[in-house]
Amino acid sequence: NKEKLAQAETNNAFIQRLKALQTEQKELSERAPEIKATEAVLDRQKTASREVNPLYVSWAKKASEVSATEDQITAKTTEKEKLEKQAVRFDEQLKAAESRSDEAEEIKKKILKITEDEKQYEKKDLCEKSLKALAEDRKKIAKEEIMLKENEKKLKNRSEELKKSIASLEEKPLEKENAAIFGKECRRLSSDVKTILDIQVKERIKRAGDLKAKQEAYKAAYSEYETARNELAHAEKTLECCRAGILAKDLKDGTKCPVCGSEHHPEPAVLPDESITEEELEAFKTREIENHNRSSEAATAAGVAKNALSEYESQMTKASRECLEHELLNASTDDKELDELLVELRSADTYLSVKIRENMILLDSLEKECKLLSDSRSEFDEITNRLDSINSVKEALTEKKSANESLTVANQTTLKELSSLSYPDKKTAEQEKAAAQKTYDEITGLIKTSAEAKNNADQDLKAISGELKVLLEALQTQKKDEKDLLDSLNAKLAEHKFASCEEMLALVTDEETLTQMENAINKFKTAQATNKTQLEQAEKDASGRILVDVDELKTLCEAQEAEVTDLRTSENVLKNRIMTNAEKKKNIDSQRNGFDSSRHEFSICEKLYKLVRGTTSNGKITLEQYIQAAGFDGIIAAANRRLLPMSDQQFEMRRKKESIGHKSNTFLDLEVIDHYTGKSRPVGNLSGGESFKASLSLALGLSDTVSSNQGGVRMDALFVDEGFGTLDQKSLETTLEVLTGLTSANKLVGVISHRQELIAGIPQQIRVEKTPDGSNFKVDLGI
Repeated sequence: NKEKLAQAETNNAFIQRLKALQTEQKELSERAPEIKATEAVLDRQKTASREVNPLYVSWAKKASEVSATEDQITAKTTEKEKLEKQAVRFDEQLKAAESRSDEAEEIKKKILKITEDEKQYEKKDLCEKSLKALAEDRKKIAKEEIMLKENEKKLKNRSEELKKSIASLEEKPLEKENAAIFGKECRRLSSDVKTILDIQVKERIKRAGDLKAKQEAYKAAYSEYETARNELAHAEKTLECCRAGILAKDLKDGTKCPVCGSEHHPEPAVLPDESITEEELEAFKTREIENHNRSSEAATAAGVAKNALSEYESQMTKASRECLEHELLNASTDDKELDELLVELRSADTYLSVKIRENMILLDSLEKECKLLSDSRSEFDEITNRLDSINSVKEALTEKKSANESLTVANQTTLKELSSLSYPDKKTAEQEKAAAQKTYDEITGLIKTSAEAKNNADQDLKAISGELKVLLEALQTQKKDEKDLLDSLNAKLAEHKFASCEEMLALVTDEETLTQMENAINKFKTAQATNKTQLEQAEKDASGRILVDVDELKTLCEAQEAEVTDLRTSENVLKNRIMTNAEKKKNIDSQRNGFDSSRHEFSICEKLYKLVRGTTSNGKITLEQYIQAAGFDGIIAAANRRLLPMSDQQFEMRRKKESIGHKSNTFLDLEVIDHYTGKSRPVGNLSGGESFKASLSLALGLSDTVSSNQGGVRMDALFVDEGFGTLDQKSLETTLEVLTGLTSANKLVGVISHRQELIAGIPQQIRVEKTPDGSNFKVDLGI
């Protein structure tokens, strides 16, 4: 059914490919008129964009230059008139500013006096600010003293509460440790009990069933042996009774009797109604021996099964007694059989489950109380540290308060000494100085700017006069160039039959758009050619094939593969494993930090080790193998450029990456991708003709790679010995085209073959003839 399914999928793929290509052909035919019209428009756009528009752009640019020059001349003329007026105004301003020079000197003396007293003003301001800051510090110190007293009282009360809580919880860690040991022992014993009840009991039943089956088989085999033995005894007796008849049945007068020697036989013995031959007797003996052997084998198998069951039950009894006699159960097992022990084990299992649940509840409660104890101790230590810190802060505040009083007295004395200054503070003095400086800067700045403005106006007036002269000369040259460009543009428009510039500009577009249109047209033509080739091949491939219901075949295959039976353990065993694993997980988590640190260190060492050893994620790879694989990839890429056209775009080779890390670990295993099915397969599955194409492509790829990678070394000759007999006519033609293309690339290609159609397609030949005197050759240059 799997083979049918694969064949059906192949048939359906060919038919669906044919339908898709037919639909594509219809769509391409519908688009053909549109593409033709687009191609005509594209030719006009190319002419407008590449031949006429550059002239138009040059003329427009030159016309723009003429207009810009005229605008500049007008602007420069207006600007010259303004500059002449400014020069007169700036001369008047300069004379007015120079009349205030004496006033500026008096202001400068006032500024120097304030500058000399600046340090005294700064010292006075610092004293006043310091006194204000010291007063604020005294207020803060008083508030801090009040807050410290309140915090100290609260912390002492909380410390007493924590002492009482710690005293009441000190025994809880020991209780928790004992409860954990008890729970662990309960779970271990429960696991042993469940192993007996859930696994060993089932195994006992299975072995008992096996014993019963083998005993029944022994009874049947022994019954057949008894029957065969009785049949043999009866056959021997029958043969003895009919021996005389057997000897006499062929007697004739004149022939001596084998018993008495007489030649006359008046009353020969006859065979009784029930008779048997020696051959038939031998068959009875053989059957009796075979049945005896089968009976002996069945007896042995039944004995082995019985001993195995007995030994297993003995082990179960021993294990059951050990569980029941454990100190947690302390049950009496004297003179009790296995079935009685199993009944008590089931009761013990229930009892242990209850104890385990109670232990888990108790452990949870003790865990919370132990956490409370730990938190209380941490908080008590923190409060103790905070009380010590408060005492240190008190001492610091006392020292700070004394220093504040000393600094206050020193600043008050300094202020009395500085009371004779002209202004009350530095800010007022700076304001007076700034106002005086501003007036001084205005007077001096006005003199300077007026002089600079008058000088700049004179220079600008001289410069603009020179610029106007240059612009007038350039305007004449630009107008002449504009007229020449306009004549060339009109001539080009008439040459390409454009009615006007507007018609031409409407067709102008950018190179990217032209390229996109050309690519779209070429893509359409390529698609038409590809569709035609693929449709012919698809019609051949789909010829004689019919659609098959693949889903029905898949359902049948799935039904045949669905016969799988999984063994499951019971819910109680799973719960026991979960609890056991939880305990193990807890132990693992307790060592997590050390494990993570070691794992991190191991990760670094492992990476370094793999780097040193040259080991990849898939397997070990040496430098030589890595270089071989990389070089082989280049050869395969070059080979695929030959194989794809030779196989009509069906096959493409690639190196199997999965081989890395396998036992062989060759790194050079090949597989092919079948683009018709979208799947990959080994190269060994290719047909003879397909294998020849692949081999030829690899040889050509090796030649190309060596020529490109070996520093100028060329492989100018290639000889192909036979192999063409495996190719059909179409494949032969495609392969010959590839080889012919190599000759146009300055390569010598030699083909050794006996196929007449191949010989007829090669003009230059060396013909070898075999004669009794030896081989002769003849060279045909094809001229």
